[in-house]
Amino acid sequence: MQPVQRSIFDSENMYSSFWKQIADSDMPDQPSTYESQIFVYNSKKTRKLEPFLLRLQIPFLIYQKNKDDKYLQCIDLNEFMYKVKPTMINNTNPSSKYHFSFLIYVNGKSFEFFIKDKTVFYKWLSYFRKFCIMTNLNDVYEKHKTIGTGGYGEVLLLEDRITKEKRAGKFINLISEQNPKYERQKVMLINEIKMLRKLNHPNLVKMYELYELDNKVCIVMEYLEGQSLYTYLRKIKSLTEKDTAFIIKQLLLTLGYLESLDIIHRDIKLENIMLITNKSGIFTTKLIDFGLSTFHRKRDIIKKCGTAGYVAPEVLNNELYDFKADLFSIGVILYMCLVGRPPFYAEDYDDLLEKNRNCTFTLKSGRWLQLSSEVKHLTTSLLERNPAKRLSLENAITHVWLQKQLPEVEYKKLLEIATEQNILRMSIPDEKRISRIPSSMGQISKITSSLDIANKFESGSTSFVTSTHLLENNNTPLKLNSFYKFQPSKEMGVSTESLNSAKTHKRMSFVKSQTLAAPNKRSLYASLNRLHTRVHEFHSQRDLESSKFNIRIIGKNHKFHFSFTLKRCI
Repeated sequence: MQPVQRSIFDSENMYSSFWKQIADSDMPDQPSTYESQIFVYNSKKTRKLEPFLLRLQIPFLIYQKNKDDKYLQCIDLNEFMYKVKPTMINNTNPSSKYHFSFLIYVNGKSFEFFIKDKTVFYKWLSYFRKFCIMTNLNDVYEKHKTIGTGGYGEVLLLEDRITKEKRAGKFINLISEQNPKYERQKVMLINEIKMLRKLNHPNLVKMYELYELDNKVCIVMEYLEGQSLYTYLRKIKSLTEKDTAFIIKQLLLTLGYLESLDIIHRDIKLENIMLITNKSGIFTTKLIDFGLSTFHRKRDIIKKCGTAGYVAPEVLNNELYDFKADLFSIGVILYMCLVGRPPFYAEDYDDLLEKNRNCTFTLKSGRWLQLSSEVKHLTTSLLERNPAKRLSLENAITHVWLQKQLPEVEYKKLLEIATEQNILRMSIPDEKRISRIPSSMGQISKITSSLDIANKFESGSTSFVTSTHLLENNNTPLKLNSFYKFQPSKEMGVSTESLNSAKTHKRMSFVKSQTLAAPNKRSLYASLNRLHTRVHEFHSQRDLESSKFNIRIIGKNHKFHFSFTLKRCI
């Protein structure tokens, strides 16, 4: 057994043992996400590895001897922050069957298991990265320049050692346990991580992994190659009503998504809104920095936090507040985009807070007087001092000014163009994320291109539908099983009969190309996502050397053409 290190994420409320016993009948009635055979030492004395079954039934990790066991050993991966150390064993004994191992530990308790097959190892690694804390940052990423600093620490540009893909690493300095602020930092850190792991939206920064180092924690996030709205406004002073409407509508719809997850951001400001510009010059917004965010959970919130000049008056007055506090911040941003200056301005900090608290701002500046009456109404309604009178999220999204500046059809067209790279975003499978592997195991399987469908929301509604919901609820007519009746490539000159025997050929190439249609756009994106998932699963379940996967959407009739090539070593 490898030594177990203490972690800032350890909980004193941990069970007396690593596993919690639970009756099989008490488990939720849902299928397993993944399961495989693992090998565990039966006792410290004999040190003999015995087979067990490990299965993931999100968010539960279940450990059992046989499938028909009435009682299961179980842990909830969302209940505690489990730390995982993956290991590739450089075993000098060629007869050894066990090349991979995982050590899972929390609060001084641990569980170690071994795996024979590299595909199974990569599969478990992909799931652990989503739910657990990893340890091998320097093996996966190379650190580059500093791209941001703050009171928490710094943000570094990271580059994947294998794929060369760029990521942003937020390195948070950990204070010592003797420091009185240690528990506060721990609670805030756990809160931020749990929140980031829930987020999956094209207008929100995406979290990929979490690493714990000796005296730091690194949150690996999406690297945004753009500029903040603050930097952009400093250059151009102010925006047109139409450009402002495009930004504000994205922000309001993003707030709708956050509200559906019961999240209040509490620090929406120009510096925390990134503008990502595509080749057409149209930009999408990305809301970042969830360090001050909190779950509402229908509880009373009175904590004073945020940035002066953006904070809702009820927050400054130590009154109860809810999601409408974020709407006030949107009102401040709306004013600044149009007028080119903040609504609340003062040289002295106390004077700034007083103006912010009383909602004292000018309505007589030259730029303000030139604005339409509709946008003036929306701005003053969002900057309403009394939260009970402040405009609701639904009324803000459907406000006449937004409808006039951006009709639904035009907004969707702009959004599709702007978020094209987010919808068809490259995703890197875990097979490529391992920097070291014994040469005796062969080359790492590689997917050079794949599809990661972003969230889509229903037209005419403020409720959002994630890609998971699309997969679960979509009744697409596509028969995905037919995708895997591959034909050998003509260039190889290999017949189907010789392919089936495949004993005289060292390498085979397969191609598949087809044009299909979906009944509507929602089904189209769901079908693309399901297709990507099935191709990825097929790839990981077979000994494939490489694959290429391409998607092309055809016209406006919900048609798409897909093709992929697979090479297999036989």
